[in-house]
Amino acid sequence: MKDKVKLEIVDYGYSGEGVGRVNNKVCFIPYVLKGEVVEGEVVKTTSAFSKLRLLKILSPSSKRIDPPCPYFANCGGCAFQNIEYKEELSIKQQIIQKQLSKTGYKGELKVYKSPNFYGYRNKIKLFCKDGILSLFQEGSKNLIAIKDCLLVEENISKVISKVQTFITAKNIDNNIENVYIRSQGNSLLVWFRFYKPIKLDFSGLQIMLGANCGVFSSVGKEKPKHESGLKILKANEFGLDCEFEVDAFHQVNNNVGEQLYKDAISYILGEKIINAYSGAGVLSGAIASRGKTVYGIELGEAEHISAEKLKEQNNLNKLYNIKGDCAKLLAGLISNDLKTIIIDPPRIGIDKNVCEAINQSKVKRVIYISCESSTLVRDVLRLDNYKIKTVKIYDMFPRTSSIEVLCILDRI
Repeated sequence: MKDKVKLEIVDYGYSGEGVGRVNNKVCFIPYVLKGEVVEGEVVKTTSAFSKLRLLKILSPSSKRIDPPCPYFANCGGCAFQNIEYKEELSIKQQIIQKQLSKTGYKGELKVYKSPNFYGYRNKIKLFCKDGILSLFQEGSKNLIAIKDCLLVEENISKVISKVQTFITAKNIDNNIENVYIRSQGNSLLVWFRFYKPIKLDFSGLQIMLGANCGVFSSVGKEKPKHESGLKILKANEFGLDCEFEVDAFHQVNNNVGEQLYKDAISYILGEKIINAYSGAGVLSGAIASRGKTVYGIELGEAEHISAEKLKEQNNLNKLYNIKGDCAKLLAGLISNDLKTIIIDPPRIGIDKNVCEAINQSKVKRVIYISCESSTLVRDVLRLDNYKIKTVKIYDMFPRTSSIEVLCILDRI
């Protein structure tokens, strides 16, 4: 039988979970607020800490509110639906302050809030359990069935039920690995990832989705194959015509992403810039449209294709999109006239070879965009020839524990 414990929540962990102590051992428990007394069940324990599952709120905080989502505390997507949005921002600010204290940074932390804290996501990744579209349960590999999601844009939420109807009608539940739905304006793309090859007629789904939608399929890690309807998503960002492949990376919160990129551009020094981990090329294109020379490095094929289309459609002659690994290519692209490098890596952060190449360069400024504060801190400490000048927080993912950070580092 798993141990049940009672504890007071005295702080927040780096993932937004509550922190308390039982017999002098640190305990982490999600969905609780500072000052609350709760009962939890131990689900994992080590010599250093224990992880708990919430059983009961014994003494609730005055700041606690009723979450609007019926899946909250079961689905692992959200962490903060039980408090007002301003309190969530305060907690996130405290988390980043504690993280950055490891680097010695004690400066101001400005927070840019999302205009919408529900209905903001332009993409969702779903799984399938027993024929029902699902998301991962908090802290486990178990799946919980859902009918919609409050975080996604309304048109995506409406499409979930239509995709569910199609799955049920075709009896393909045991062959679905993932279903991705992403939107841009009124247009949508739906992508099925199957475990094994299957012959399937998507015409019925296409009729349900309508003319402004497209359907794709793939097996495993294969490139998505167009099945019907729209082939790409089109947008205009920073005055640029953009096209996004169904599997290309793009910031999930359009409003916050735009502000983040505007601010990043404002910190650029010099006329030549390297944009490492450049994604679909939106930031690179925005910089190049201002007359600067930009070298964008991106390993992903879909992102590179989108970046090349963006360059061609907008006549960006000073944009050079390079497909490849930053760890292998960055050092060879750095020159004495380069003053700014932009880094926007995935959650795992940047490779040690990237850090070494920057440390050995004469680049004056590094603009680091991070969605994972722990790897940001690690990489800042590796960049030992640089010191943090400015940090800003962007709430790209409201109601979740994730935080986007813009960190400006100057050479010492």
